[in-house]
Amino acid sequence: MDAALVQRTYSRKRQRQQTACQDSFGLAAHKMACQDSFEASAEAPPASCTTGLHLDLGQANFASSTCSVCGMMYCQGQESDEKLHAAFHSSHLQGIRFQGWQAERVVQRNALSGRVLLVLPRDPAAHQRKVREVSVFLEDELGLVPGWLLSVPVKVFLYVSLGRRVVGCAVTEAIATAFPAGVATRLMDAARCHCIAGYVVPRAELAFTNPTEAGCAFARAYSQGDDFLVYK
Repeated sequence: MDAALVQRTYSRKRQRQQTACQDSFGLAAHKMACQDSFEASAEAPPASCTTGLHLDLGQANFASSTCSVCGMMYCQGQESDEKLHAAFHSSHLQGIRFQGWQAERVVQRNALSGRVLLVLPRDPAAHQRKVREVSVFLEDELGLVPGWLLSVPVKVFLYVSLGRRVVGCAVTEAIATAFPAGVATRLMDAARCHCIAGYVVPRAELAFTNPTEAGCAFARAYSQGDDFLVYK
């Protein structure tokens, strides 16, 4: 056999053996790396994940307190909540803080009590923000639907005290027609006559649900006396 052919055959065989050894070594090394990685992950403790929970079982004081004066619910002991409550409480008792504007539309002024400002829908953004702040406060106090007071273009009158507080507000809208007077009286008359079949409820036997100041005036006038019943 030719010596050169034997040499070439031997060289190829040796080269294939070396490649096979390298592949085997690479596969073994990969297996060892995977095994080490798996063992390391198995030995490592899982990352702790804790969540603080509270059980609301109808407690009277559930992680918060409600101010008996202003009605705000806040967390006692938390600095941010304490400051927020202090500001809201002050606004509730003394009126919303108002530093004034450079350009004010003063419609009335009293040297002893303050001034009345008129704010229109076309006025600057700073004026509108203060009007929205006042309207949100009023809607919450009166139990109105949020956004109802400013749902249409209105003229807003703000009474600003000498202490730089908004202590009064009137939201007005120009309308073409209004409900006629006497609606409440006619409703009550109909209710008395048709509430109980065959019986007309006397006015003195009517009970009113937690009436407002205006409601009290109507109840006294309709009941024809200073005393009237309150429904509980």
